[in-house]
Amino acid sequence: MILPLAAATLVLLEVTGQASAYPNTAVPLAGFPATAPAATPSPADIPSTAALSLPPSVIRSSNWAGYATAGGPYTVVTGTFTVPHLVAGTPFYDRLAEWVGIDGSSNTDLSLIQAGVSEYSDPLDNASFDVQPWWEILPAPVTSISTVTVRPGDRVTATIWALPRRTWKINLTDDNNGESYTTPPEQYGGPATSAEWIVEETTTCSYGCLTSEPAAFAPYVVFSGLGMTGREASLDEDTIVKGRTEVSTPSALSDDRFIVTFTGRA
Repeated sequence: MILPLAAATLVLLEVTGQASAYPNTAVPLAGFPATAPAATPSPADIPSTAALSLPPSVIRSSNWAGYATAGGPYTVVTGTFTVPHLVAGTPFYDRLAEWVGIDGSSNTDLSLIQAGVSEYSDPLDNASFDVQPWWEILPAPVTSISTVTVRPGDRVTATIWALPRRTWKINLTDDNNGESYTTPPEQYGGPATSAEWIVEETTTCSYGCLTSEPAAFAPYVVFSGLGMTGREASLDEDTIVKGRTEVSTPSALSDDRFIVTFTGRA
């Protein structure tokens, strides 16, 4: 089972570069059995979505592995992913996150709304790693979700959708235990011109920001049930590349499903 730490641990962690402190839960770095999936609660006001349909362009990325569609404006994005284990011996500063989001793929616009799960080595026990669900709207810091317990091997569904007057809701559900959290309406004014399903090397910030080294994970991360509402003008297939080494690689899309595999270190 996931065991809570005795005290809160200060963790400077943000998927896109902001710092935050929150209590964490830890699991052994040894294997953890997956539990049977359960039905995902669906908020009644989430509109229907369409599947991805375009052939992708392959992109070499320093920190993203997965798929990103551009066009929009997007008013809904949804996807389900599995939560991996970190491999024994993973250094503390090697971190990982799986998430679903809107915006964030442009170098000229730093807007982003997203929800996901992070894994990183436990600073108090090098034989364990922490698992933390969260949501975020830049430029505000990441917000941890304390009411949903996520275990390695679980399936997690994240859905983000627009409401009137430039407000949005975010839902994150653990499909195995049925625990679910939905934000109240939150203000977001980004252009909504991209939607993403990503495994990311996260960024730690204190007096500066540094993208982590790729955390070795197993088994592969499975994304499924990909959907969005908005015009799909292009589709990118992102692979994390360090030097000449492909570190995390997505498979081809098949029936709105793909996997991301850790393929090695540079």
